[in-house]
Amino acid sequence: MLSEFEDGGPAFPSTDANGFTGVGISVRDYFAAQCLSGLCSLGKNLEDADAMDDWTQADVVAVTAYAIADSMLQNRKIGP
Repeated sequence: MLSEFEDGGPAFPSTDANGFTGVGISVRDYFAAQCLSGLCSLGKNLEDADAMDDWTQADVVAVTAYAIADSMLQNRKIGP
């Protein structure tokens, strides 16, 4: 897993007219949020692919979203 310093930098950096730079969320957090949306749309518990119930353990979903985000960041370094 990536360390907290390897987060891909800010996802939506911006500078206003006064020179203030807002860094927003990290690319890692952005990727994880996008993964979270897809994972939650599955409507299943990741621990049991055959389960018909809704998500029951938020920590499983969160860990999975960040694991996917970390993989995405690693693959960005590799390139096409």
